[in-house]
Amino acid sequence: MAAVRDWWRRHTPLTKVLLVLASLASAGTVVILVFIVNLFLAGYSGGNNPQSINALAFPLSFFFFVIAGVPAVLISAGLWVGFGITAARTSRRQSARP
Repeated sequence: MAAVRDWWRRHTPLTKVLLVLASLASAGTVVILVFIVNLFLAGYSGGNNPQSINALAFPLSFFFFVIAGVPAVLISAGLWVGFGITAARTSRRQSARP
């Protein structure tokens, strides 16, 4: 517990904000991707019933993947890269101090 507290105190506010935002973006991305997989699987479970709405779920899964899934993944990855860069710079500065 003390190591986490020391790590938290050592880093800059930008690093802390990026860590929180990256974690929230990752959680949101997981929710979006689970919804897309659910739609994809619902498209296969409709059977051959022409009146079933499940036939619409299959193309909707691709639509949501392009509209929401890809941007969510890119935003999440960008935030994690930003966090990694700022954390590396902070640790480099800390190790350079006497």
